[in-house]
Amino acid sequence: MDRSTCTIDKPLLRHRFGSAAESYDDTAVVQSEVVDRLIALLPPTSSPEHVLEVGCGTGLLSSRLVQKFPHATFVFNDIAPQVEPVLRLKVGTESTFIPADAELVPWQGSYDLIASSSCIQWWHDPTVFFAKSHSALRPHGELLYSTFLPDTFHELYRVTDTGLHYPSAEQVVATLRALRFSRETHEIRTTTLHFPTFTELLRHIKQTGANALPTRTIWTPRMLKQLEQRFRSENHLTPDAPCPLTYTTIIGIATK
Repeated sequence: MDRSTCTIDKPLLRHRFGSAAESYDDTAVVQSEVVDRLIALLPPTSSPEHVLEVGCGTGLLSSRLVQKFPHATFVFNDIAPQVEPVLRLKVGTESTFIPADAELVPWQGSYDLIASSSCIQWWHDPTVFFAKSHSALRPHGELLYSTFLPDTFHELYRVTDTGLHYPSAEQVVATLRALRFSRETHEIRTTTLHFPTFTELLRHIKQTGANALPTRTIWTPRMLKQLEQRFRSENHLTPDAPCPLTYTTIIGIATK
């Protein structure tokens, strides 16, 4: 699918995810399912002492990691400092929280496990995540990751004509192999949610912080109505049909 790629506005991204901190868990259905699969990929022999999670958000994955590895030392990172109070309710006060853009700042320390879920598609270059993870992992350390793929939100992007530059599954796997990660395994999952109205679809996107609309556009009621008409026309939907929204995700684990 051809579309223009929007430039990621990191301050706006920080604001949106921070504003969505209270609503995220109730609406992040797909992201929660991804976390379940990530935990399932961890081998029974995993016993990390030092864990870094990049883009922890409100702690969907964080809480599961803390439960699974109660004796590990954790460092949690997110670009939005506003998520920390919600995160702390799940992981307690013993861990370290670093509010920073992990794409830009140096990573301190070395880790037995680095994890990131539904985050790096917001990086200017998502493949940098894998290089930084390789550098920060100890020998035999594990990298647990997920990110969205180009088919994500295709129903909406085909009418807004703009969207994120998602990495392809082939790019992710090629990057891991070029960095000499071993025992790489991954799966690709596609989930399509259906919303009773177009307004509900847009509300879902807003409440998960992942606003897919062009960042500099002011959407008047008339423009939104026109957008819905285009959405229904391009996706061959009747006026009363539920509105679909697709997420396609690569979920994987690799060893340094």
